[in-house]
Parts: sequence; structure tokens; C-alpha cells
Amino acid sequence: MTLKHKRRVEIDGVVYNSLKEAAENTGISYASLISKLADRQMTNYIYLDPPTSRGGRPSRRVLINGAEYASIRAASEAIGLPMLKISYKVNSAHHPDWQYI
Repeated sequence: MTLKHKRRVEIDGVVYNSLKEAAENTGISYASLISKLADRQMTNYIYLDPPTSRGGRPSRRVLINGAEYASIRAASEAIGLPMLKISYKVNSAHHPDWQYI
């Protein structure tokens, strides 16, 4: 199991240290848990830890024009620009107000 699946979850008020533990104790399949956690209408299925990027590394925070975001994805959702465009700008010397922190 990769690091990104070691996130703590809360299901029906019970906290589990991982998705695997939650699946074993609830009898709900691992795949169904992931689906339910992704469904915003399933308010009794909650990730307690922040997401990590692919490869199990924590997301990198970005600073855009003085505003701080938890990740490129979070910035993309907040300001409405594609993730690829934000990634280009934070990696470009031509955009000093867009940077990783």
C-alpha cells in the first residue's frame, strides 16, 4: 500500500488510521470506500488528513500574487485557471509573483 492511502478517515463518526483498516472493520470494500469518500454528498465519509500528490509526496504549497494555496490543484479550483497553466507559471522566472513556498 502506498503512502497516499495511509490517510486517516472518519466513517459514521468512527476514526480509522487507513482505508484498509476502515474496509476491514466496516465490511465495505476498499473501492467502495474510495468512491464514497470522493462523493461530496456522503457527508458521513470524511478524509481527516490532507491529500498527497502522486507518488505519495505531500502537495507543495504555492504563493500566487500574495495568496497562499495548499497545492496547485487548490489554486486551480480557487482562481479558475487550469493546473497546467499554474504549474507553468510557478516554474517560470517570468512570473515572480507565482512560486512554490
